[in-house]
Amino acid sequence: MGKGRRKEQRKARAAERPNRAMRRAVLAEAKLQARETMDRIADRETPVEEAAALVIEHASSTTMAKWLHMRVGPEQANVIARAALDAKPDDFSVLMLASDVALFSGDLARADELGTAALALSPNGDTTIRHVAGIRVDRGRFASALELVQPLCRANPLDEEALDLQQEAYEGIDNATCLATDPCPCESGKTYESCCADPDAAAIERFETAAFEDPVFDALADYWMQPRFAGIRAQACEDWYGAADADQWPAAQTPNMPLLMEHAWRTHSVRSPGIDDDEDCILGEFIRDPETPPDLAARARQRFDAMHWGLWQIANPSSCPGVALVDLLTSTKIYAACSEPGLRRWSVLLGPVFPDRGFWRTGFCVELSPQEAEALVPCIYEMVNLTTAALARERGKRKPPPELGYDPMHPLTITADLEDEPSPVADFFSAIIGAGFADLIDQIEEWRSRPLSIANTDGDPLEFINARIRITNPQAVRAQLVVREDFRAHRDGELEWLGRALTPGEAAGSRAEVRARFGPGVGNDEEESRYTRARFSIDDDVISVEINSRATGTAARRLARRGWQSTRRGRDAVRSRYGLARAVGSAPERRRPRPVTGIGGCVGTSLDP
Repeated sequence: MGKGRRKEQRKARAAERPNRAMRRAVLAEAKLQARETMDRIADRETPVEEAAALVIEHASSTTMAKWLHMRVGPEQANVIARAALDAKPDDFSVLMLASDVALFSGDLARADELGTAALALSPNGDTTIRHVAGIRVDRGRFASALELVQPLCRANPLDEEALDLQQEAYEGIDNATCLATDPCPCESGKTYESCCADPDAAAIERFETAAFEDPVFDALADYWMQPRFAGIRAQACEDWYGAADADQWPAAQTPNMPLLMEHAWRTHSVRSPGIDDDEDCILGEFIRDPETPPDLAARARQRFDAMHWGLWQIANPSSCPGVALVDLLTSTKIYAACSEPGLRRWSVLLGPVFPDRGFWRTGFCVELSPQEAEALVPCIYEMVNLTTAALARERGKRKPPPELGYDPMHPLTITADLEDEPSPVADFFSAIIGAGFADLIDQIEEWRSRPLSIANTDGDPLEFINARIRITNPQAVRAQLVVREDFRAHRDGELEWLGRALTPGEAAGSRAEVRARFGPGVGNDEEESRYTRARFSIDDDVISVEINSRATGTAARRLARRGWQSTRRGRDAVRSRYGLARAVGSAPERRRPRPVTGIGGCVGTSLDP
């Protein structure tokens, strides 16, 4: 930098210095005035009318109601809010402030009343609609809340706050255990039958209709049977069945047929001139076709724009009428209508989800076990690595991008914020799964065609083995085991030999099952969860061991040789040369156990059958 340039910069900084000082002074004065105003409002000696006038000046602040509640208390805050309403009963900001004050004070009925009045002054305010809908969900007026949030979900399927309110309302209807003659949970004073029963039933019916009726799919199934799409049908058959025979298409009624069609409509090119690659597909052609009814075209457009492919874990299959889904790859959470009956908790759906008329719903998916989904994740990562490497080569980059490695204990979770546009990385994963959907299905079918093998959590062939080992110094043996990090002592005296740690998904599923059985609040989210490798019960001079594989038995013997040392050796330490071992599983017969030697003060039997 030359001397002239530096001199000009010094002059500019010198000219700006008075302006910065003036801005700091103005900011400090504003802070001082705000502090004086707040102190004046909080002063108990200030007349209520004066405090209300000061509150009205700052009523548009979103934090004023919370500050009033915390600074002057709920009772005085309500007094000031009522005085402000008396002064300006038709002011939107004052109505919202009074509604917030009532909400913080626990008066949900008044908060609902004032919020509804504010909503009448600003009917198109999305924030006001969410505010009132949230109050009605808290009150138990679930159907009324759905009437407010459903248009928001229809206009913007990625409105996270509206989607959360929709889910809370439907789950509230499902969890309500009211009889027809019970008081309505909305506290209207009426019976449930004469108040909210009919609106709640109508809301459930609308959701179930969205789950089981899909006119867009039916229209597309007829649309792509046109002769001009014969080549695409043949290619789709070849991708899925290995035979390019378009004539067999109408007769090929296999379980995978809806999957094939859903995938082909979005991924196969129709080679339309002047159309972007992303829009060049049968679904895009259906949307552009002037003969397509406008309603179907609009619904197909929403399906096209917001469809998301993923590994959707079923967090709560019992919630009616929808299911809570979490994408294992991107952590995207949705509440979707699902036409598949009998879904199991923590199973995984591989396939697309998309919005339709304000509801998210699943497309045709494949249900996987948690183990199958976990095994499929590395396959998806390999597709991602191959794609990123190919893109890098196309762009002329010499150094390939770093490969994405999968660690089941630290899985990649790309949080997609649905309130804004989805994460580009989440969209990239969705595109990869959509493009490679047929290959992933082939991989799953190949796994399922393998002979069944039952293994324990360490991957060893499963055998249930109980063994009893006679010892001479049980207290010393117990003391040596308790100090080990991989052992845990229980109150009943039993010792638990810990195996590998649970993956985050396995741990979440285990805690959810515990809470479903024993109630909320049970289970520590912070404590590390590990599988149980074996259980040891020490009773007088006998150790009873429960294990589930021969490999675990071998490891137990090695553990005994290394850690079960005793000061007594020789014949006087032996009380019984043989114990009792029983194996249930692959052993064709029960044989006499083989003695174990070299354990010091512990003499027992081999854990092999």
